[in-house]
Amino acid sequence: MAKSRLALGDHVTILDLDITISKQYQDPRLLLIQADVRNEEEVTKAIEKAVTCFGALDIVIHGACVCAYACMESMTSKQVSAIWQTNYLGAWILVKATSHYMSKDGRIWLFSSGVGITGLAGMSAYASSKGAIEALAKCLRLEHPFQIGIIHPPLTRTQAASCFPIPDAFKKEASEVGQKLARRLEKKGFLLTMDWKQTVMMQICYLFPLQMGKWLTSLTNRALSD
Repeated sequence: MAKSRLALGDHVTILDLDITISKQYQDPRLLLIQADVRNEEEVTKAIEKAVTCFGALDIVIHGACVCAYACMESMTSKQVSAIWQTNYLGAWILVKATSHYMSKDGRIWLFSSGVGITGLAGMSAYASSKGAIEALAKCLRLEHPFQIGIIHPPLTRTQAASCFPIPDAFKKEASEVGQKLARRLEKKGFLLTMDWKQTVMMQICYLFPLQMGKWLTSLTNRALSD
């Protein structure tokens, strides 16, 4: 997504725990800042630095994610807390830190997941954190003058999704998903997907969450047995 926006002429700031990627990409319009999204002080300072360098924020994206595929009985409260601190609290901190610097037509996008709507056996910690993201975006959308919405990507081949027991052949390439989403970030509305097919799928999930959750769990169990 960052590379696509740079190609469009934007200034881009990336906050991450690991910024060694900076050795590969040297661009005066790219600012990489090492920061932990769970740490409010680090995020606040990073945003202040970005605004000092590039001015008001037009688009903000929270994509930090921790995922685990495990039943409740096999997880500890510490593991669940780690997932929530990154997926939910990290989003809350980022919105708070950026809200004062958004441009008039600014947009904040928070990455969600279909399982946050439908549920999925073995993903209670992750899915519930994404369900909370859905509610957070709705509430904050009512509190702020700028747009806040949800990004729903398809199942994508990423490090976070590696825990999900579905063959990689059924996952989209991250580069393809990122490029398509990057071109749609100015879209108005609450829901952002990479294409109309994903939009239709998400609408079905919103309409029939429990049925879709049961179906997705069945598909996952079938993939595991194969």
